Amino acid sequence: MKLKLIQSNCSSINSIYIFENFLEDLQYLELLKNKIAQKTNKSNELDYKTNVKGKMTDWTELLKDEDFKKIHISIAENLYNVINLRNPCANQKIKIGYEDSWGMKHDEGDHTVDHIHNFCNFSGSFYFEVPTATLMWFEDYQQDLELKDNMLVLFPALCKHRVSMHKGQKPRYSMAFNMKLEVVD
Repeated sequence: MKLKLIQSNCSSINSIYIFENFLEDLQYLELLKNKIAQKTNKSNELDYKTNVKGKMTDWTELLKDEDFKKIHISIAENLYNVINLRNPCANQKIKIGYEDSWGMKHDEGDHTVDHIHNFCNFSGSFYFEVPTATLMWFEDYQQDLELKDNMLVLFPALCKHRVSMHKGQKPRYSMAFNMKLEVVD
């Protein structure tokens, strides 16, 4: 796993954390990608009606699926570590929970429009398969990120972002989620 940052200054907790080659178990990666493909293969009332201009699952679909438990735990553990490493109050006890988690399939011409995630602290997305050049733009940082297979991106929920239009016949598969952080006494 390789960690990269997009940040406004060298000590900012409110950075964008990019984990390349996040999942070591490639069979697990393939299993999850196939489940997203299956779940987005059927029509959903949210398809093309949210910031996701593509196919998607219900907001909490992936939290209900036991196969996604391991990736959710791993994401939370990594967020916990980066927050604690950059927190001026070292080793502060933080509780991290998921508000929601959904899967997405972007076919040719699909994209995700500029948006923020309200009512949570951190948001993120994980890219199972990115078959063609795709950029994620972070308006608040005036910077883009080239997305890759097996990439996790964590960012402050109020950071405005979008994902470029998908080009190519092979779909792009990803998941997104919102997390709430609380200090534990």
